[in-house]
Amino acid sequence: MATKPILFSGPMVRAILEGRKTQTRRIIKGIENDNTLQIKKPTKTKMGVITHVIDAPKHGLLQHAIGDLLWVRETWAQIEEVECGCSEICGCPQVGEVRYRATVGDDERRWRPSIFMPRQHSRITLEVTGVRVELLQKISAADAVSEGMQLKRWITGIYPEHDIGVERENEILRDKFRSLWNSLNEKRGYGWDANPWVSVTEFKVHKSNVDDFVKEAG
Repeated sequence: MATKPILFSGPMVRAILEGRKTQTRRIIKGIENDNTLQIKKPTKTKMGVITHVIDAPKHGLLQHAIGDLLWVRETWAQIEEVECGCSEICGCPQVGEVRYRATVGDDERRWRPSIFMPRQHSRITLEVTGVRVELLQKISAADAVSEGMQLKRWITGIYPEHDIGVERENEILRDKFRSLWNSLNEKRGYGWDANPWVSVTEFKVHKSNVDDFVKEAG
């Protein structure tokens, strides 16, 4: 089991905290022109059932393994001075307190980039439950939901009851994911139309610092 950091944007952090996001896709670099890449059928390993690459092991395509713990890095700030004149205990920020942009929203606080978040300030741990490699455009509507996509009339995790039909709902969900993906990756040359290979990581969410989680689990 490895313990690694992983970065998420504010909207994706909110989706994780709300229980809407249980998958993430990350670009696999260096195989853009590899047309021979093939995927094995699910193969039994010591860690369980896993889908993996058979003809390009040198690429190290699977970024995570089942059982890995990923501690989330997000945009954050640490209070450096008292921001109120309260003489009694209140809900105002206190010196040394860490706050998260995804939770409190954008204000005049001096936010620090997620890449600089130290491990001890992370508040979310993701336990990897599945890994695979696939082309980006292979994403299904169900997987788009697991990536945090929603329809406007989403009802308790079940497709909303309106007249556009399941096929159209599936198309909308995939379109939402495509738009999100392009907003993050198109300028880098890895847009939806490029259809890059991606590693797909499925996870279980623990609202806990990774070191606290390991202590409690052990």
